[in-house]
Amino acid sequence: MDNKKSLLGRVFVLTGSFLHEREDIASNIRSLGGVVSRRINSKTTDLIVGDNAGSKVLSADKHGINVMFGGRVEDF
Repeated sequence: MDNKKSLLGRVFVLTGSFLHEREDIASNIRSLGGVVSRRINSKTTDLIVGDNAGSKVLSADKHGINVMFGGRVEDF
């Protein structure tokens, strides 16, 4: 599988605080074909959760969205 397309079709939302700059994480997601959004909506497939996350975690769980904890740049 081509790594450039490994996140193709997935829409990510970031919430909380991260060790790396949020834009660096978002840039890595986009470079692998993913889309980054600011809000959870019907197109959201994944929520990446950092420290001190807010209500987006509850919303994601309610809507069956995949929740990932961490958000390290190396993960993408």
